[in-house]
Amino acid sequence: MLRKIIKNLYFRYFIFFILLSFIFYIKSFGGYFQGDEWFYFSQFLPLTHTAWGFMEAIKKSLFSSNEISGGGHLTPIYTLIWWIHNKLFGLNFFPYIFLSVFIHGINSFLVFLFTKKLTKNSHIAILAGIFFAVSFPHFQAITWIMAYIPTVYSTLFVLLSMYFIAKTIDSKKDWDDRSLILSNLFFILALLTKESSIILFAVLPIIVFLFNRPYSNKYIRTYLPILIGYGTFRLGLPILMSSAKLSNVNKLFVPNLFIFRTITYPLRQIVQVFIPQPTILSITEFLTPLAYPIYSADHAIRGSNFLAFTQSAGSDLIIYPLSTLFLALYLFCLAKLKKPTPLKSTFLLGGLIIISSALPLVFIALYAPWWGYVTFIDSRHLYISSIGGGIIFGTLIFKLYNYFKKVALKILIYILLILWGYSQYNLLQNQLIIEAQTGFQRKKIINAIKDTVPVLSKSTVLFVKSDVGYYGFNAIPPFQTSLGQILTINYYDKNQLSRSFLADKYLSQKGVLSQGYRVKEGKGFGFYTDETKLSEAYVAGSFKKENVHAFEWKGKSEDITDISDTVRTELENRYTIIKSTKYWKKYISKENHFSFKYPPDMNILNETGEISGQIILMPMNGSYPEIQSVTVLFKRKPKEVFFHEYVPQLLDGDGNKIGEKSKITTIQRIDNSKMTFMQTTSGDSPKYLLPIYDGGSYIDITIDYYQKSESNSELLEDQLSFPSLLLKTVLF
Repeated sequence: MLRKIIKNLYFRYFIFFILLSFIFYIKSFGGYFQGDEWFYFSQFLPLTHTAWGFMEAIKKSLFSSNEISGGGHLTPIYTLIWWIHNKLFGLNFFPYIFLSVFIHGINSFLVFLFTKKLTKNSHIAILAGIFFAVSFPHFQAITWIMAYIPTVYSTLFVLLSMYFIAKTIDSKKDWDDRSLILSNLFFILALLTKESSIILFAVLPIIVFLFNRPYSNKYIRTYLPILIGYGTFRLGLPILMSSAKLSNVNKLFVPNLFIFRTITYPLRQIVQVFIPQPTILSITEFLTPLAYPIYSADHAIRGSNFLAFTQSAGSDLIIYPLSTLFLALYLFCLAKLKKPTPLKSTFLLGGLIIISSALPLVFIALYAPWWGYVTFIDSRHLYISSIGGGIIFGTLIFKLYNYFKKVALKILIYILLILWGYSQYNLLQNQLIIEAQTGFQRKKIINAIKDTVPVLSKSTVLFVKSDVGYYGFNAIPPFQTSLGQILTINYYDKNQLSRSFLADKYLSQKGVLSQGYRVKEGKGFGFYTDETKLSEAYVAGSFKKENVHAFEWKGKSEDITDISDTVRTELENRYTIIKSTKYWKKYISKENHFSFKYPPDMNILNETGEISGQIILMPMNGSYPEIQSVTVLFKRKPKEVFFHEYVPQLLDGDGNKIGEKSKITTIQRIDNSKMTFMQTTSGDSPKYLLPIYDGGSYIDITIDYYQKSESNSELLEDQLSFPSLLLKTVLF
């Protein structure tokens, strides 16, 4: 029996596509959970510990969709699959990615089977399956665990539904009841796994029509109930639940914009399913300095002006002409195919799958309007369209090979095919190396913390600082979601924290910058990345310094060290100083969102302006003989201008433009906290420009008593550590 299975040709094809998928994606095993997985862990991991957890998970996905997905998804099968994964695998990354690559291999095999069923041509089917298996554009659907379950599984169900409807075409009966039932079953499973599966409402009847299977009452009797039932479920349930997001649809629906996206999304999809995003960006970045030099002034440093253009309008100038060219070539090839043949029908179907798979994305823009203005369609959304891409790819390669009569030209086709495969492999490996590097960093940090603090005490506070910034933020650990939430989930998984800590969103509500401390059920747990916030909580008496476990991540060396003793000492120093400055005066500027404290033996000599002006502080009765005055200048920065573009236009202590004569510096303030400043490196007195990003302002501090000389030509970082000024940004 086993020997018979091994000798079966289809079994060999199955193994081939599984192995091909693992060869291309083997480096993905070095990755790690990327972001949204941790939110879903916080929601569903606790349900794996209850008797009827799977029912609670399904109920949550249906009646708490606003909490889970902002009302964007009603996908109970997806939720059930996620719950099963959590139950079996917990926080172990390996089985998640193994199953992702394995199911992707199965999907590649199903693309082969489906194409073979329609075309009766093994060569075209193999090429279609290979395209789907190794194509780089949709890599995110496989490597991102949060995307893998809804995308890869829903596509599995879509392919099975299409395969079994195609099987009815081969049936000698009017309709193959068993195949029709299976097709409808997988149709329903696909719809309840991911909404993009609604393309089957168009694709299945098209398959029936294109391959000359006449419609019958039997088909209509199964198709219409699914259409009516799913429409009632998907639109009716949010109405019953009074979904706030549903009301937003009317506000976000702009007819002209909706029509524009309906036309342009398929055009983008046609190009991006065949040409990888990095390739389009490379072409755009090469042409921009030649065609639009005004946008390439900061090309060398990859500045905001250059990137904003190349990743939006510049890329559109490449995508839209290419989409027109691709459409023209596709229609030309379609016209050249003889009719009526299964091959021509399959080729037409491939194009329709690509176009129809883009249309559900239009509705994402109604739910998340900012998504509607992106240039590049997210990689995971190209997964299902790659079915159509594979069909077109396989057909064109096959027909081109047969068109050429000379052996040399046939060999050229093989060479081009190998080069295409190598390019996909190379792009994918480069991406997977990046993901593996990030995964290594994240696992190293989490494991170091858990190894150092294996058991939480009655009160535990974790502090993690970084010397490198990530994802557009200042110095933070290399995580795209809150490390505090991640650690909470890890300690919950080890039975160190109760479920109530997961339910409280204090370590997730502000995203990657979330931090804080809570006491629940007699146990305290906190997490911080901001030393000032940590110090404030300590000074307020939330916890003892002995409860703090501190770590420093060094991004360049990729090393993490325990700095608990140092941080505990700093906390005690700050506590001492805060007590000594308890009765200092305070200046508040609500308009500019900042405040500072100054000693009671200093007075405000002069104060001008609220939105833009200056404050001059003078010591009284010779209390600080070395200080002549301290001047604080403040100005509203135009919101449309970036801080680092605005600062060079300001004046230094001599009244000259700062230009490039400035640097970023961290100042240790008198309250033992630190602030990042833009510091001038010219003029008679140092200026420290404090960016207040949320308020769109800056503070310019000039210390008039300080005179630069050859012996102290470098501006010292501790110039604001004298006992005269406590600066602090605040939100009102």
